[in-house]
Amino acid sequence: MNSTIDIVWLRDDLRIADNPLFHFATPPCYLLCLYVLDEQWFSPLFDGESTPRIGPARLRFLWQSLMELRGELLQRGSDLLVRIGKPSDVVIELASTLNARQIRVAEHAGVEETAHVRAVKEGLPSQTAFDCLESGRLIDQSSLPFGLEALPASFSSFRRSVESECTVPASGCAPVTLPPWPEAARGFHRSKPSVSRALPGIPMLVKVMHIKGGVSSTWAPEGLPVASTGR
Repeated sequence: MNSTIDIVWLRDDLRIADNPLFHFATPPCYLLCLYVLDEQWFSPLFDGESTPRIGPARLRFLWQSLMELRGELLQRGSDLLVRIGKPSDVVIELASTLNARQIRVAEHAGVEETAHVRAVKEGLPSQTAFDCLESGRLIDQSSLPFGLEALPASFSSFRRSVESECTVPASGCAPVTLPPWPEAARGFHRSKPSVSRALPGIPMLVKVMHIKGGVSSTWAPEGLPVASTGR
């Protein structure tokens, strides 16, 4: 039987627990967990401006979140690949190089993020399936007591309908193990660039700023909630 490779394309959902992307009906032989830093983030949003879209505080927070996620993946036998580029191009290139069985990604409401998803779906090789899943929501769209075309006119009406008809599901547990990293024989280079090399200047930001990213930082030592990439 031919070995299979799946690619989990991570974006805002930098967690393993309660993440449907890591739960498979039929697990692959190998798993590539991918995060792509959009190259546009390092350019100004408007012409004539010099400030990049992503600032140092957000970049440091993202780096810490990626580092924590990589540690969680390593504990489960996997790893994290970080690339800088146009996300749709990077995903399509890796899917073609690895002859991937499927791409798994979470839905996103952002305009640019949605455009990248559409480009990947249209540009994948014919043998690669595409699975875009709901993630990070308390209630899935399929569980709503009405269709999107029949959304209540006010939030109060929406809340009353949802509270009477829907139940918030329990958080999903993190998988104990994950499929291993793809073999070099499948055309994937085993030497993985570290996130610190992919994001120049991050070590200095770590020393001078006090924001901390990662799911483990969701709760501060004093019990106060802080920013997190979790659900």
